[in-house]
Amino acid sequence: MTSHSSRRKGAFIVLGILLIIVITAGAILIPNWNKPLSVSMQLPTRTPTQPAPVDATPTSAATLEATQAALPQATATQGPVCGGPPVMYVIAIGADNRDDTYLYGLADVIRIARIDFVKAKVTVLTMPRDLWVEIPDLKEKYQEQFGFAKLNQ
Repeated sequence: MTSHSSRRKGAFIVLGILLIIVITAGAILIPNWNKPLSVSMQLPTRTPTQPAPVDATPTSAATLEATQAALPQATATQGPVCGGPPVMYVIAIGADNRDDTYLYGLADVIRIARIDFVKAKVTVLTMPRDLWVEIPDLKEKYQEQFGFAKLNQ
């Protein structure tokens, strides 16, 4: 009988401690939830435009032109935002060289990123590691039967 009541008492203590942890974490996290992580980069942005309200009364051409002129326009930058090259390509390869079969290991992850500094946009292309590709000079250099192999080799 005492072991059952001591288990119940222990469960209440654990629940109480968990409740205190949750309340403390909430008090710390909730006020900072929507704050930015750092200062803004001040990149040009496009302001969303609101569509004109649907009205039963017809609008004149002058009113329509005045409304369109008052809408914010997107800002265009002529050159790169950072003053460097307009476009940069980066290849990221995660290699595994646990066994000594290959000199440099096999690529587990292959990503090609295109960073556009004019439009402030990043595009990432994922390459399948088992993609069967033709490798130049493979047949002559290593006396392979075919000049093809997996991309991760």
